[in-house]
Amino acid sequence: MARVGRLYGSRATRIAAPAAVAMAAMSGLEQPADGQAEEPMMVAMFAVAAAKKKLSQRRRDRQHERNRQYNQQWKSQVRTYTRRFLEAMAKYDKVPTPENQAVMKQELTNVYQVCDKCTVKGVLHKNTAARRKARVGRLYGSRVTRS
Repeated sequence: MARVGRLYGSRATRIAAPAAVAMAAMSGLEQPADGQAEEPMMVAMFAVAAAKKKLSQRRRDRQHERNRQYNQQWKSQVRTYTRRFLEAMAKYDKVPTPENQAVMKQELTNVYQVCDKCTVKGVLHKNTAARRKARVGRLYGSRVTRS
């Protein structure tokens, strides 16, 4: 499909016109004597059909999709265990019993484990995992030390 249109008054002309004047000045060309710019010319833009993908590119695409799904599964685990910890923490806030504290501690351990696994597998950057672990650790510490 081809698009042909005048760029007069468009953003492209407002940007391109000063650049064209500067290029003409640097190249030694002069503007018309009357000071008027030339009539804007027709510009044709053609949409080119995408070339066929090479075999290696198709293989890379399959690898990217496989890795994306793999990473998504592990990130989902991090979110799930974090949510479970937050739910256990809310339950402990309502009823601060040793049983609820033990459940909260177990969920904290699960969050730590899954964050560490994601770091080893390259799903999460080590600083991201450390930040997430520190966040839940602070929440746990603030609950346990005050009781």
